[in-house]
Amino acid sequence: MSLSRSDLCFHYGVYGIALHGEIPLSSLQLSSAVCLAKVFGVFQDNSALKCFCTGTPRPSSSQPVLPKSVIIAKHPMKVRVVWKSGSLLGRHHDGEADAPPQALVDLSSHILWGLDEGPVDLDSSVAMLRMAAEHGTTDIVATPRARFENQLAPQIIAQRLEELRARCDGLIRIHIGCDFHFGYANIRDALANPHKYTINGLNHLLVEFSDLSIPPGTEEILANFRKEGLVPIISHPERHPILQHSIERLKSWISRDCVLQVTARSLSGYFGKVEQQCAWNLLREGMVYVIASDARDVLHNPPRLDGAWRLVKRELGEDVAKRLMIDNPSVVIQGGSIGLKSVVPVALGPKTAIR
Repeated sequence: MSLSRSDLCFHYGVYGIALHGEIPLSSLQLSSAVCLAKVFGVFQDNSALKCFCTGTPRPSSSQPVLPKSVIIAKHPMKVRVVWKSGSLLGRHHDGEADAPPQALVDLSSHILWGLDEGPVDLDSSVAMLRMAAEHGTTDIVATPRARFENQLAPQIIAQRLEELRARCDGLIRIHIGCDFHFGYANIRDALANPHKYTINGLNHLLVEFSDLSIPPGTEEILANFRKEGLVPIISHPERHPILQHSIERLKSWISRDCVLQVTARSLSGYFGKVEQQCAWNLLREGMVYVIASDARDVLHNPPRLDGAWRLVKRELGEDVAKRLMIDNPSVVIQGGSIGLKSVVPVALGPKTAIR
């Protein structure tokens, strides 16, 4: 495996590389190098990492002098890895021990290309799914937007799902749902065709409100959905400018058998401090039913739940992380009945960030 110098610095947060000998630092701008991640496994210390290089360049045919050494690309030298408590690479190393099981279920993602603000082509969709699978997700729900400017096109969606599943060849299970815009036309159609917009055509409906308002009569409409056997999943309320300040209203919806879904990256503060605080408050109140990625690409909004898993596990315990990212979303994709358990941590704050 190989990694460029810039990759080492960016992805692994290398903060101390000292070169001794005749090779200037600029000469490390190589097309490839031995992957530092491979070095991690050689050592047993569990703190943080400081990497420095010692010695002068040696012929590529020579063997490493130390057993815990690697040769870096065209300019071989001994590399020794030393851990020091508290550094960035140590947290990366520690984080690998907290990796989630290969069983995560992601209920919200924009992985179907060309339908909304998600990927632009099939290859980009496949890249998103590969990333999700590599970080512990086994099931992912494609949720294209269903609103006035993005009407659902069942034939196109079915065709793209078939292509995507063929390309992924069992790498990850893909389910279908939608981001149901809470507008008059959609509401009327959903009440007339209760399972048209639901996840896997079963009984859970992912509801998204306009940022501008919560329509009058919302409570009555949600109650009508329940009469039709639908379970509304209120999508990312912590990111909604009205709902993030309406905790009591959300509690009343939950009392009427609605459930809440929080976006994974809200927990790290990616969307802002207000969104982060609200997300943790909802968790503190035991109001969150699932955590989902709401992914759109591999860079800015990736289809990953592993960072949220580590945060929740550290702050609330592994049982809660499992409930929010495995058990409850599994109930949803199977069309089971809801069973919201209270989550009340002793000391929880929004200080931590996804590592």
